[in-house]
Amino acid sequence: SIGDMAFRGCVSLTCIDIPGSVTSIAAYAFEGCRSLTSITIPSSVTSIGEGAFSGCEGLTSITIPGSVTSIGYWAFSSCRGLTSITIPTSITSISEGAFNSCSRLTSVDIPNGVTSIGNYAFGYCDSLTSVDIPNGVTSIENYAFSYCSSLTSIDIPSSVTSIGDGAFSGCASLTSITIPSSVTSIGRAAFDHCESLQEINVDENNKCYSSLDGVLFNKTKTKIIKYPEGRLQAEYVIPSSVTSIGNYAFKYCRSLTSITIPGSITSIDDDAFFYCYSLTSITIPSSVTRIGTSAFKYCEGLTSITIPNSVTSINWMAFSGCARLEWAKFEGNAPGFGEYVFDNCAPGFKIYYNNGATGFTNPWNGYPTEAVGGGSTGSGMSGITSPTSPIYSTDEQQILDNL
Repeated sequence: SIGDMAFRGCVSLTCIDIPGSVTSIAAYAFEGCRSLTSITIPSSVTSIGEGAFSGCEGLTSITIPGSVTSIGYWAFSSCRGLTSITIPTSITSISEGAFNSCSRLTSVDIPNGVTSIGNYAFGYCDSLTSVDIPNGVTSIENYAFSYCSSLTSIDIPSSVTSIGDGAFSGCASLTSITIPSSVTSIGRAAFDHCESLQEINVDENNKCYSSLDGVLFNKTKTKIIKYPEGRLQAEYVIPSSVTSIGNYAFKYCRSLTSITIPGSITSIDDDAFFYCYSLTSITIPSSVTRIGTSAFKYCEGLTSITIPNSVTSINWMAFSGCARLEWAKFEGNAPGFGEYVFDNCAPGFKIYYNNGATGFTNPWNGYPTEAVGGGSTGSGMSGITSPTSPIYSTDEQQILDNL
């Protein structure tokens, strides 16, 4: 046995001969041996421990013998010189972070015996252009292929039932993906920040998910899950069957200037329109009751927003970073309100609300406010009249005229 941390940090070590008597290489045994250029693992070895070769940047290839049945967490992580690796059929699980940040790895063949690809297993493998996932894999876990920025395509086999949080996030070259009928669970932000993604297609026999024109929905199309970020269309109309805009649904959709939200929508979830910086206008229908955390954060093209009287809660940072947002008009009583909702908006940002509305103060949650109009709560924009008093600045008067 080669014990825990036995050669850890031996930065001058270039070669080592492991005898056939060794059956296990323990945790962090060769971690940080950055000058190590080659190593032969004998066929007597059955287990490779956690982080055993992590940070061995000089290794360019490695063959794991068929005797090995267990590869520990982060075992070969940050082996930045590694261009190829042979994984034996004796391995049934690619463990967490096993090959994370192997930035020169261009392709990998996962053997047929593998049933799960662990959290962060191939994350940040920047040069990985293709990966063969065998039929038999049932789960692709959290961030398994995150930020594999050169990955242009991937085939998900029909054995897969679960795709974890952020599993393919940051795969900037991925243009399309097909979800097989077997998938019953797709985690949060699974395809987040895939800036070239044009379409997500779902097998029509899938019982949990569906697609329409390359956009991902739940099966009944009552929830929109992901609009592909790489699409160049400037406008999109959400189908009238949809009642909820899911977390991250339009996140990073930089080309969209206009989105039509139907009156069926009741919830705009967290990060739903995060960093849609080309979005210049959006109408929130009076059916919406909740606006989630960071829902419109960094929508830098928005100059104004009207909050209908149906909204009962606005979560924190919902409109934060909307640098051109000059005003928000509340149609009803003050809703539940998180922190930093309108932080870092346009200089002089102001909240307007109808005379008679309750719950507002000046300032309200740190933002200047003003009551306008003669209508009762919920009367809408038509109940607002521009005051004639000279106390208003030219800019403020123009805003009120526009209202």
